[in-house]
Amino acid sequence: MSTATFMLLFSLSITAPDGAQLDEVVNVYSRSFSTEEKCNRFLKNYGALIRGKGLRTFQGMLKDEYTVELNSVSCSQIDKNG
Repeated sequence: MSTATFMLLFSLSITAPDGAQLDEVVNVYSRSFSTEEKCNRFLKNYGALIRGKGLRTFQGMLKDEYTVELNSVSCSQIDKNG
């Protein structure tokens, strides 16, 4: 049986120490919601906090001098097989 779940989806770009933006885009799923409405409400209510703290968290995962840019954060549907 498959159940639809909605998750926050962060889309990130990474820039190397020499200033060159890497070709890869990194997509990270975070926090799940039972409905799209709940996900969108959470994003609306906490969007600024998510963009600030979330970006700092991702930045902390990279080697020094690499920088991360948040392209977008959205609600995305995924299927969980159960």
